[in-house]
Amino acid sequence: MEINNKKLLVCISFHNVPEKLEYLLKVINTFKSYPLYTDIIVDTNSYIDLKNVILSVHNNLNHPWDLTWMHRKHIKEKINDYDYFIYVEDDMQIPYENFKNYIDDFSNLWSKGYIPSFVRVEMFNNIEYVVDVTEKQCFSNIIKIEDKEYIQLSQPYHAFWILPKEELQKTMKQDFLTVGATREEAAWYPAKRLNKKQLVLIDDKQVSHLCYSYHLSNNYSSFKGTPFGKIEINKIINQQC
Repeated sequence: MEINNKKLLVCISFHNVPEKLEYLLKVINTFKSYPLYTDIIVDTNSYIDLKNVILSVHNNLNHPWDLTWMHRKHIKEKINDYDYFIYVEDDMQIPYENFKNYIDDFSNLWSKGYIPSFVRVEMFNNIEYVVDVTEKQCFSNIIKIEDKEYIQLSQPYHAFWILPKEELQKTMKQDFLTVGATREEAAWYPAKRLNKKQLVLIDDKQVSHLCYSYHLSNNYSSFKGTPFGKIEINKIINQQC
């Protein structure tokens, strides 16, 4: 699908912590490099000097996690102005070719009750690890749709969501602006609110690179006290079952 003449709105939540600013800037620069018209809104809890973005400051929230829900108002107000909408946390980098693959696969999967999905990947000691999946996935669970293979991961979280305008308009319910309990729920809109099953593309019996999204802070794979980020991404599919 040709998307270079389309318009994209990206909403990023950023709790103003100085040591995380470098990740936010990388995320912004990645989106600004996309070859389509892109506007970026950064929701934050205090003023920060950022170039080429729209800053939306929220300093009277009931809970810091409420910041991750503020994007909903922007999206609802601007639903007619853009072709695609992304909500993303401040340290999640999505390469353009992976966004493009998502859009290319979207219509076919959406019509069947699915949505394209991603995996969060971290780099530690020059090895790429999958963040959220803590057990290997069985290759026998592969789902074939037309000429492609997918898998529905047991732990499919990836800290952002993407929807085209038409599907978002049709499914935007009255509770779209309701602030939920967790930041994970805020970043899981199509799965949690719309009940769409998430499928990750498989290429040569491995998770496709086109489904990688990069968790820039790398704080799971380097920390021994958590089960997350401990399986190498190219070993996540168990081909023996």
